[in-house]
Amino acid sequence: MSDKAQKLPQFIDPFRLADVGRLYDGKMSLKQMKRLEPLLERLESSSKTELSLSLVFDKDSNGVHFLSGTIKGTIFLLCQRCLTEMSFDINVDLLIAFLASEFDGDKLGGEYEPYIVNDTPIMLSDIIEDELLLALPTIPKHKDTRCSEQLTHMTLNKSDTVLSEVEKDKEINPFSVLKDLNK
Repeated sequence: MSDKAQKLPQFIDPFRLADVGRLYDGKMSLKQMKRLEPLLERLESSSKTELSLSLVFDKDSNGVHFLSGTIKGTIFLLCQRCLTEMSFDINVDLLIAFLASEFDGDKLGGEYEPYIVNDTPIMLSDIIEDELLLALPTIPKHKDTRCSEQLTHMTLNKSDTVLSEVEKDKEINPFSVLKDLNK
């Protein structure tokens, strides 16, 4: 395997890179990831955000071409509990086996995640984006009590507003005249 880390390429041939044992360290911008874009809360800030990548393409003793490495960074999502922005730390470990067809999956062990390569070259950002989408929470929400405190405050303010509107409605009730006619 090559000792020296190289700059991240835009397009890759994973089989060729694994054959020569290539190592990449670098940063990748979120603005390259169009499927992830709608899930990000602060796109203008998130699009400037870069993820740190450390990737190793290699072959194991069984001849399986694989990619191992890590993706690290921080993205901004919308908390579904309080509907405010929240930061989410990304720390993804990769272990992907590249397959020419789905039938090659039989020789894989359980440790690899299969990735079927239909055409080469493929965009490296597509592989990274797939892994990020899988790493996102199903329902993003703050871990701390900040949400519940904020929701309690919002609920109290809202109930005060509702009470004052009910009192106003009682004062200006157009049917109050009918109450006297019923006697």
